[in-house]
Amino acid sequence: MVGLPDESPTFCFDRDELSTVEFNVDAFVVKYKREVGLEKLRDDLDLFLRVLQSNMVDLINRDFADFLNLSTNLVGFDKSITTLKNPLTVMKMDIMKINEILCAQRKQIEEKLHEQEIIRKRRQVIQSIIDVQKSIQQLNELDDAINLSKIDISEMIERAIVQFSFISIQLDKCDQNEPTIESLKSVIENLRRVFEKRLTAAFMDAYREPNMSLLADSLKGLASISLQTVAEQTFANEIVKPYMEKVKNIFYF
Repeated sequence: MVGLPDESPTFCFDRDELSTVEFNVDAFVVKYKREVGLEKLRDDLDLFLRVLQSNMVDLINRDFADFLNLSTNLVGFDKSITTLKNPLTVMKMDIMKINEILCAQRKQIEEKLHEQEIIRKRRQVIQSIIDVQKSIQQLNELDDAINLSKIDISEMIERAIVQFSFISIQLDKCDQNEPTIESLKSVIENLRRVFEKRLTAAFMDAYREPNMSLLADSLKGLASISLQTVAEQTFANEIVKPYMEKVKNIFYF
């Protein structure tokens, strides 16, 4: 409700009562009919209405003056906005150009990083190939050393296990479709067969002596090149089968 000045006339009712949420017309009339009568209530309400209307006019006039002052202050404001808009537009275009340059440079950097990653992986493959070739050379030297009796069989097995394990690790790092890898695999397979024969012979010698330490070393060596079943087959063919033939002959004769 529009506020009334302190010097406004007094009424038979409380003017704040009219603005409450719980205000009820019927209850209001009944209350003041009993207290002052309907005529007094009507006159005071009529006076209250005229006071409100007068205050509303004063309020509108005062706000209208403020509105006019605001309108006056805004004169030329659109020109100021235009003045600010032009440099901001130029700044926006500059930022867009800088962004395009940065995007292009970022793309170039990413391409360079990708190229470097390819080179790094290629270097890793080449290094692995070199390491495999060194291990192959060492395995050949081991074979020569055992032929010349420069080392004993147990030392040969131990060193061969290390080299074959190292070769397996390095090959896993390489692209299996690499032509060099294919040729290396052929060489490695030949070496596996050479050491398979030596380890199998060592296994049988260790069994017959018997030499439990050498037996364990030879089995470990065969396992390192995934030839565990070779020991089983060799034992079956060289030990079990002749024994069974002997038993069979004794049984029938």
